[in-house]
Amino acid sequence: ANAPPAIWMAGRGGGMVVRNNLFAGNQTVNTSHAAISLQLSSDESGYFINNTVFHRPSSNARAIAFLSYDDALWLMGNNIVWNEQGTAALHLDVENDAILIHNVLGARTGVAPSVEHDNLRIDPRFVDSSLGNYRLRADSPLIDMGDGEAGPGPGSADAAGRPRVVGGGVDIGAFEEQTGVFGDGFE
Repeated sequence: ANAPPAIWMAGRGGGMVVRNNLFAGNQTVNTSHAAISLQLSSDESGYFINNTVFHRPSSNARAIAFLSYDDALWLMGNNIVWNEQGTAALHLDVENDAILIHNVLGARTGVAPSVEHDNLRIDPRFVDSSLGNYRLRADSPLIDMGDGEAGPGPGSADAAGRPRVVGGGVDIGAFEEQTGVFGDGFE
């Protein structure tokens, strides 16, 4: 089958900012595609900031792909690309710059990024991914571990519309953990 990705986004002259989103359960029947593909044309900048991509291991191997041509720049920061087995893959097919900072990745395929630091391969500790709850548990190692200066920043609200920064810093992923260490929210 020659089916397209489940989600395809392309910048056409203005670049793109994809921030504070949850992508879960997306798949395509064509295993040569990623379930989610984002593409930039020449001289554009794209920012993929504070997103959670949860990809079932039974679907195709690549969860999300970033493509670009000529002098385009991708910056991916504070994202989670994960599944239960920790094998969900972020794929880079870029001709120029790609910067990966403060992400949790099950795997990475394709070309090497031009800059890469503080990326982890650890269980994010979702509340309950089997029931579709991709919020971070209060004991998640991703709380306050993001980079608040990544690209255009994390924004003022998370994917649920709640305050984006709670505590000492921005959390990695689409949702900011709100309760703190103690159940009553006090520390």
